[in-house]
Amino acid sequence: MRKILIISLLIIAGFTATFLNPQIASALPPKINLSPSDYSTGLTWEQAQKAGKPIVLNFYVDWCHYCQGFAPLLYKVRQGYSSKYSFVYINCEDPKNQALVNAFKIKGFPTLYLVNKKRHKQVQVDNFKFQSADLLKAEFNKFLK
Repeated sequence: MRKILIISLLIIAGFTATFLNPQIASALPPKINLSPSDYSTGLTWEQAQKAGKPIVLNFYVDWCHYCQGFAPLLYKVRQGYSSKYSFVYINCEDPKNQALVNAFKIKGFPTLYLVNKKRHKQVQVDNFKFQSADLLKAEFNKFLK
């Protein structure tokens, strides 16, 4: 009986904190098990081309286990390269992205391209480099030269 009372009080306290005090509600932990879409920058291919910086194009699908594992690593690396690259995340299942998916001939997920429109340069990053932030950074640095 005592356990039920304690659990009830905890539920009531959580409900009260969440719905009656928005400052506490915003301090709740972030969503767990993020999908690749959750890491998107919101930047489109068209916007990135206008920005004038080299572009990192990440082609993914949310259900892909490899995409789910790669997204946090790319996010971590992205933090140090956002001034040098525009990062674009392309959900290959979204019909509005189909032309771009076809143009890059995407057959597997994730697929990462580095693109520099000014220099007419485009490189697909080898998948084995998706396992290490250091390998990915080295590839990003090499592309900038």
